[in-house]
Amino acid sequence: ITSFLVWLLFQLRDLGSKVLSSSDTDFRIVALRALAKTKKSKFLDEFKQHFQKWSVQEQQLGLLLLGDLNIEGGVQMLNGLISQLLDETLSPKLALDVLSACEKLNDPDLQSKLRLYRQRQKESADEVSGSELLFGGNADKGREIFEDHIGAQCVRCHDAGGSHRQVGPELKGLGRSKNRAYLLESLLTPSAKLAEGFELTMMTLTDGMTMAGRVVQETEKDLKFVSVTGEFKEFTKTEIRNIQEVRASSMPPMQGILSPFEIRDLIEFLATWE
Repeated sequence: ITSFLVWLLFQLRDLGSKVLSSSDTDFRIVALRALAKTKKSKFLDEFKQHFQKWSVQEQQLGLLLLGDLNIEGGVQMLNGLISQLLDETLSPKLALDVLSACEKLNDPDLQSKLRLYRQRQKESADEVSGSELLFGGNADKGREIFEDHIGAQCVRCHDAGGSHRQVGPELKGLGRSKNRAYLLESLLTPSAKLAEGFELTMMTLTDGMTMAGRVVQETEKDLKFVSVTGEFKEFTKTEIRNIQEVRASSMPPMQGILSPFEIRDLIEFLATWE
């Protein structure tokens, strides 16, 4: 209904301009979507005139829409923006959005600059630190991913009752001691840097059952264990045939499970979670 009302306002030209200059960011965002669908040339004019004044949220949406429109003026705008990215003068909060918009368009100049950017990233000594995934995420969306994403299942290992009852380290407040590059590396290559005490342990019981997880407490007679599926179990030493620590993480790489935009949102959440 809101989109329809905004579309209707755009049919009344003066009111359409007032919607775009509204002090309500959410309303302006709905208006931008409606404008891109109904008046492409008008949307492009708005983009050219006001892009630098927009909020980051509006800029990101504008880039998304610009990539979808595939119009000549939009290609020119993106050419300028990806050049800024290559010159390192573009806000890092917009890097992923510019790259994503350019990837949608089969323009030779854009594709050439995309290849140059990827090659530079590949040759960089610290590829993660220069990643387009570090900045510009939405912390609220990141929290939703952390709590509810079926594929990632973050809470199962990292928010399951404290360090003595979960297989992964607690992450709340981690942004105070670790930078975003560390967080991103942990998501993309979990086994690269293991948190102390959270190495993967493989255990074989006397009945032949094999379990993977983490030892959370051990005495001379018994052992408390959290499996990678989140189950908390206690065993006597007589029930255990063999136990071996593996220098690897039980966490799968998030690339392929989460989209680049979801990873960026999760980074923003983890970096600011207090």
